Amino acid sequence: MVLLLLPFIAYFIWEAYWYTQVGLRIVKWHTHVVEYVYVWLAGVFVFRLCSGGSFSERGKNLFLLFTSMMMALGIMETTLQITGTTKTYLENVNGEYTSPYSSLDRTWYHTWSSTTHEHRLKKPEYDYWRPTNVLGFGDSTWSFPKKTTEKRLMTLGDSFTEGDGCPFDSTYPNVLSRLLQSSFKKSDLNLISLASTICQHLCINLVLIFMTTNEAQVGHYSEKNK
Repeated sequence: MVLLLLPFIAYFIWEAYWYTQVGLRIVKWHTHVVEYVYVWLAGVFVFRLCSGGSFSERGKNLFLLFTSMMMALGIMETTLQITGTTKTYLENVNGEYTSPYSSLDRTWYHTWSSTTHEHRLKKPEYDYWRPTNVLGFGDSTWSFPKKTTEKRLMTLGDSFTEGDGCPFDSTYPNVLSRLLQSSFKKSDLNLISLASTICQHLCINLVLIFMTTNEAQVGHYSEKNK
């Protein structure tokens, strides 16, 4: 019995450790299946405790029924996980659970790794290149000193502003930039995308905020993610 418990104890410790590191992103297909094993092990403990270590004929039948139920539920859960019937879109895309009530980022804004100078927005349907500036935002490098005649427009928002699902030159900030440059001299207009935390240093003239309703739901930006 102890040897049977050891791998599941090790698995529980492993999952608990990674929960402290990445939160609910630890939820994978095996997390759904193993929970039935833990319920079965708890049932074994309860049955042994109630029977004093020796099952009666009725106890054996009840335990067999309980075991059969756990096996049936485990097989059903495995089938649902393999077919992806109950998976969310993000689970199918990323292979992991993403809670809509907690942010994966440590701050109010999302940044990419600035060491590679580029990143890709990749889904099963598309794969698009993006530049990454020195501050980790998906935009070209910004110039902090501002010219006297220069006008700066900052676009702030979610994946729609980032243009997730389209080429970089087709994002609405880039399209807007080209449209505005037909009215302003190129040197007089500078459009900055996703610069939520450094606008005080960039002397922004106008901020456009575009956000979909799912980003504004209660709990999405909690106090702990400030």
